[in-house]
Amino acid sequence: QAFFHCYAMETFVFENAASSQLSTMGNYVFCGAPLTSFYFPGTLKTITGQSFSGCTKIASITISEGVETIAYEAFSGCTSLTEVHIPSTVKILENRAGSNDMLALKRGVFNGCTSMKSVELPEGVRKIGKSAFKNCKSLTNVNIPASVVSISDAPFRGCENMKSIYVESK
Repeated sequence: QAFFHCYAMETFVFENAASSQLSTMGNYVFCGAPLTSFYFPGTLKTITGQSFSGCTKIASITISEGVETIAYEAFSGCTSLTEVHIPSTVKILENRAGSNDMLALKRGVFNGCTSMKSVELPEGVRKIGKSAFKNCKSLTNVNIPASVVSISDAPFRGCENMKSIYVESK
């Protein structure tokens, strides 16, 4: 909870991101902060639970190659988020206990991102977790890779503007 509810923080910059040693951040690290942007250094391996939950001003997130884990509800309530770029290095885990038997989009990871318009999941994701995109009211299309073998309860519940879902085949 390092910067939990720092209500005036709009930016967070690594002065020399290339030489950063940061590999993980604690849960809720920027929860509720009004960040408008964040650069993920290539050394970061884990985006922990609710790290950016409630960061209502972030519009776009590009996750660096090298990130392996995005935890539960990491970006829930990011109401201005319109796009997310997830690299193929991400192994998104299924549950809070850290089981990695399936590469899965975790429970509620983008829940309530009401401005998100489209999602393209990387090849390798095997499961879409419960409520992963719940209440993403602007979501109109989703591309699901052929690697997905399981879709949990209500991952797109409340996506009232959904127009198309494209599921790739092998």
